[in-house]
Amino acid sequence: MKSLKIVAVFIIVVMLAACNDGKNKYVINGTVPDGMLNGETVFMTDFNDGIIIDSAKVINGKFTFEGDVDEAMVVKLTLRNLYAEFIV
Repeated sequence: MKSLKIVAVFIIVVMLAACNDGKNKYVINGTVPDGMLNGETVFMTDFNDGIIIDSAKVINGKFTFEGDVDEAMVVKLTLRNLYAEFIV
């Protein structure tokens, strides 16, 4: 049951996108309720080829990704065996 709660909250990740100077910027803010996951690393990978694009540490139950993309792409955020997929 605890795993389902973690998965449910992990999937509730806020994504904001904005255009600036021809580049597509994104910000992904995530919240993880389980204090035991503090210090863990969240990985952002390209959904198609699995290449790691970025990573972020969970600090006080929160993590953030920020960046630019040339065109929309599907990414996967992974924390241990939990994951969520997004278009950025």
